[in-house]
Amino acid sequence: MLGACGKRSSSPGVLLETHLILAISPGPLHAAVRQAANDAAAAIRAHDAAVQLSAGVQVETAWGKLTNSPYQGVDTDFADFPFIQLLGLSSYPYFVWPAPEQLPDDYFSRLLVGHSPTVGVVEGGWTSENFSSVTSTPARQQAYLDRDARLLDGVRAPCVQNRLGNCETIPSVNMSAMSRISALALS
Repeated sequence: MLGACGKRSSSPGVLLETHLILAISPGPLHAAVRQAANDAAAAIRAHDAAVQLSAGVQVETAWGKLTNSPYQGVDTDFADFPFIQLLGLSSYPYFVWPAPEQLPDDYFSRLLVGHSPTVGVVEGGWTSENFSSVTSTPARQQAYLDRDARLLDGVRAPCVQNRLGNCETIPSVNMSAMSRISALALS
């Protein structure tokens, strides 16, 4: 995994999109994933007790958007995976929000209520082209990157762990999170 400014991360990702797994998988599969992830975390800890462990959540699923349900949050993820020290965010909001400006101001911060992990982006982005039922432009993608930077600064996200999907343009915004996104997107 990559950390801030394209450096190797010292936070192994034990699993990604935990909330999506819970939302769409049968109970026995979720239980098996939970057991395997917690066993992996314990094995990593036995090898290196100081390493910061991470797991990722799918933000739109936590908001209930991919399952047509009310806000779900990620409390279950923190309960199922108590090793989480770095919470990875996977977010492709263009599938469920028509415009970046419509993302709530607490889009990421609401997920953290009652929890205090470090936060990082593990994947995400906004398309610059139309496809299927999604309508977008490079300008709309730019607006998303600007909005995303402000939202990430709001949760003091210190890192972007992988390249942002569909990141063709880099905003000229002087913000700390945007600097990290830009540095990684260009590496």
